[in-house]
Amino acid sequence: MNTIELYVKDNGKIVCVLYDENKSTHYVSFDECLGIIKKVLNISKYIKFCDDNVIFKANQINVLIKSYNNNISIELDEIIKKARKKFITNKKERLRKNKIKRIATFSSTFILSSSLIFLSFSNSTKGSTVNEFDTKNSYEVNDLNISHDDSKNDIYFFDNQKGDVYNNLISYDLYYEDRTYTDKFIETKDNYFNVIKSISEEYGIDPKIMLAIATQESGEHRVDTNTPALGLMQIELSVWDGENVTAFNYKNNKEETFKITKEKLKDLEFNIRVACMIFQNCLKNSNYNLEVAIQMYNYGYGNILKTFKMYYGSTDIDLDDVLNNYDDGWLDYREKINVGDKLYLEHVLSYIEDASNLECISGSERVTFSFNDNVKKL
Repeated sequence: MNTIELYVKDNGKIVCVLYDENKSTHYVSFDECLGIIKKVLNISKYIKFCDDNVIFKANQINVLIKSYNNNISIELDEIIKKARKKFITNKKERLRKNKIKRIATFSSTFILSSSLIFLSFSNSTKGSTVNEFDTKNSYEVNDLNISHDDSKNDIYFFDNQKGDVYNNLISYDLYYEDRTYTDKFIETKDNYFNVIKSISEEYGIDPKIMLAIATQESGEHRVDTNTPALGLMQIELSVWDGENVTAFNYKNNKEETFKITKEKLKDLEFNIRVACMIFQNCLKNSNYNLEVAIQMYNYGYGNILKTFKMYYGSTDIDLDDVLNNYDDGWLDYREKINVGDKLYLEHVLSYIEDASNLECISGSERVTFSFNDNVKKL
């Protein structure tokens, strides 16, 4: 297995290195390896963006481009742009083949997909889960004029790092603790479930979800206005005091708007109603991706958008488009947001007694959420 590594220095210059099957290091000019990189990208079926790096693979060649945002090459920018487009297209294709997508029927099913497996690239590919690659349009690494003498190259080797980054890509499996046996959950359920169930069903939300959020948030209806958040559902005063919230009430069959104030939030039913309306908007803004919606209740839309931008390595993304992919790689990037609870999703899930059949309403559809094998209750 050969690896071409492009390392972009702080000044934008591009260092090109080839690691061959014998783990030997060779120095290559950017112009020489450019054509090979383009060919690899054209037939690559594995592309991964990770922070400021991109990796793709085909046949017997891995390509790693490190710190690509700093580069001064227009040609490399075009390669990155094409790789990103193919990256998103490949995700959609995999999901189509695996039927992990929304079917517009009354009984639609979403899979909370945490099955993204990042291939660990190294000179040994033991345990690789990448599908077989197309062997057409083959090419030879020998086309490169490799050398151990960096003085012969237009762009020279600098600070050789042998590519351990291949083995440091993160794989995300969603694990969460079962806390439904705790006193906090039992007391919250005993004291508030009836009113939570009544109100959440008005807004088409499974009451088990709102009970779990209530338990995680506080477990009791506290109305001390000296705190930054108020009531059972811990509505943030700095965000919502004086603001309006709008959601569709399925019981009344109409859209409702309420103005939120500190005093109104002291009322238990109003507190829960506001939370349900906010969560309905989280569901809508996440294309009814339950994982994203739960984390959004804590992070807010803006911070979720930041998380996805970091995951895709781009400030120019269509959130509606990428959310349709049900790709859980974004979960690894929550730790980069310096607000809220980075594990809010797992904490809420830990208070759901039966997560195998959660049901919400979206317009005329009844949407069922279920978990795959990579989501495990401990």
